[in-house]
Amino acid sequence: MPLNPPQYTDVTSITLANTPGVPWEVRDLRRTSADVYQYIGTPVLIKKMYTTRDVTDGIAQKVATFDYVMGQSEYWGDVLSHGIGICSIETQPGEWFGSEDPDNPDIFTIIESNEQPFPWFVPAPKYRGYGPCFLTYVILPDRPEDQWKLSEQGALTRMQTATVQLPWYPEVGDNDILITCALDNQGRITETYERYQLKQMSPISMHGVNRRGARGVGDGPITANNNRMIIGYAGEISKIPDFDIAYSIEVDR
Repeated sequence: MPLNPPQYTDVTSITLANTPGVPWEVRDLRRTSADVYQYIGTPVLIKKMYTTRDVTDGIAQKVATFDYVMGQSEYWGDVLSHGIGICSIETQPGEWFGSEDPDNPDIFTIIESNEQPFPWFVPAPKYRGYGPCFLTYVILPDRPEDQWKLSEQGALTRMQTATVQLPWYPEVGDNDILITCALDNQGRITETYERYQLKQMSPISMHGVNRRGARGVGDGPITANNNRMIIGYAGEISKIPDFDIAYSIEVDR
């Protein structure tokens, strides 16, 4: 069953390059790079992991399935955030969560129903551990690259890492989820495949000053040399095993 908008946000359109206050050189580079990503890249869904910053901004909250003994969210059995410990304040219509067993009130479950299944059940959060889906194109390697690293004991160790290049939007960071997918002729998602975790992400920016001699124009995050004109991201990806809980993360919203 295809995933249709507005279940995910299609950011492959080059109109996103026309951000107010951005110099034409940056807009042109974002636009041309977007064309390259669509021409040779791979369609993917990006799911950004919630952080305490989102809680501070008022768009997310700590989950109720928090293990106060261990001081962390339960990885397995955490239906509200998939082990992240944070979920959205926005709720999903037709989904409720609570405990069906009065003898085990700490064991939560999610029930799909048009009506409240039990008086003590409450609406379930829409985004669980990770925010909304963004459809975009990225450049993935054909195979992992060999890298040699020097250990503390002085020995050289060969490691294989897979790199990834992403466009300037959406903003991504470590631990975000990348999901490969297939599109039909109308640009709709027909199927999803492997899932990866982003690692060692670094923004790529236009260095130097703008025409007014000022650095850091715009509202984006500050990058190298205090320059916010991000034109892309680069980093590593780690494939998530098929049996991992990350494959339970919802991609229909």
